[in-house]
Parts: sequence; structure tokens; C-alpha cells
Amino acid sequence: MIMTCLPHPNEDILVLRPWRVDFCRGDVCGALLLNVFESGHTLRLRAWEQIGRHSNEPIPVGKLQQRYTELELEMHLFLLFSASTIRYAMEKLNVQRAISLHSDPDPNFVAIPWILEFHPGVLEAFLAQYKPYLKERAPQTAEGSPAGAATVLVAEGAGGKKISNKKFAAGQNRVAVT
Repeated sequence: MIMTCLPHPNEDILVLRPWRVDFCRGDVCGALLLNVFESGHTLRLRAWEQIGRHSNEPIPVGKLQQRYTELELEMHLFLLFSASTIRYAMEKLNVQRAISLHSDPDPNFVAIPWILEFHPGVLEAFLAQYKPYLKERAPQTAEGSPAGAATVLVAEGAGGKKISNKKFAAGQNRVAVT
């Protein structure tokens, strides 16, 4: 648990972990989406554990599915990324098998929903073999920058906030919102 000296209101937290950025091959939007999906999956598991205390039934198929509209995902990401950027990141996560995208079973739902299932096993396998780049041991390229350096792309959100476009060694990605 993260301790802080400030009494923060109860609100969503986005954690940008370097391993998530590396899993998404430098895609910050995808890394933040993994944070949202991991949180949603954890909440569903905890809810099922509460129900499961009274029965020894396994979790039924589909009970861990998450449902988001594009607007909800934009709000989860604090409007830092557009719907098209989120859609692209979702498709990449689907190709990497971190999530499975399903169609909407409710044709009366007006907004475009994403129904997905999060696969933590894929990320666990990635983490089992993951070796973060250490600054002092990172191999150097001919230009002198660390090999595997990642560029954080510019994204514009609500209120004209921008994520700076800077280059960092892989495993040490940072996002500066100005």
C-alpha cells in the first residue's frame, strides 16, 4: 500500500509501472489501460470471493468480464487520450492476449461498449521472465543512448494538458503532465 502525507479524496488512481510500458512496447495508453483492467479484475475477484464464502462453486464463465464504453475508458484515463488512441491500444492488448474482446450482447445499448476479459496469466508469464533495464548496466547504442530506449508520445487531454515527448531508458519511463 502506498502511504502519503496528504489526505487524498477517495478517487481513481492510475499507476504507470515501467513493466507495463515495456509489455505494451512503449504504449503509455495501453499501459494505463492495463492498470484499469487489473483493478476491475481484482474488484470482480473480491466480489466473487465474498459470494463464494457461502458456496464452494467455481467462478462461472463470464462473471469476470468487464464492460466499458469508450467514454468510460476516457474518463478512467482522465481524458488524456482520445477514443481512437484507446481503441488502438485495446486492439494491441487483444493481439498480445492480455485481454479478450467480446461483442456486445445487448443491441439496445446505445453507446459503443467494449466487453472484455482480462488475462492476468499472460502478464504473470511476462513478469516471470521480465528483467528491467538498470541504468548502469543498460547496453549502449552507437549514439550513446541506452538500447531499448522508449519514447513517450505526446497526447492531449482535457484542458489542453499535454504529456511531454521525452526519451527515457526502457524500464524508466516517466510521464510529465503539464
